[in-house]
Amino acid sequence: MKLSAQELAVIKSVTKALGSLENYNADGSVNWDFVDADVYMDIGPADADVDAHYEMFNRFASAVEAGIAA
Repeated sequence: MKLSAQELAVIKSVTKALGSLENYNADGSVNWDFVDADVYMDIGPADADVDAHYEMFNRFASAVEAGIAA
């Protein structure tokens, strides 16, 4: 499966955000709200791209949670 440049940017940004200790809760779980904020600020999607951005973000976050990514 070939990924779009947008998808790759989201994956790269999520992976970067997951490397920051401030994006984790005290119990070690990911604080997805913080990761979301970091990724959104990093990518800065145009208004017309926000829905697609969140679709990609949620898909990758689900893959991370399932242990099949990042």
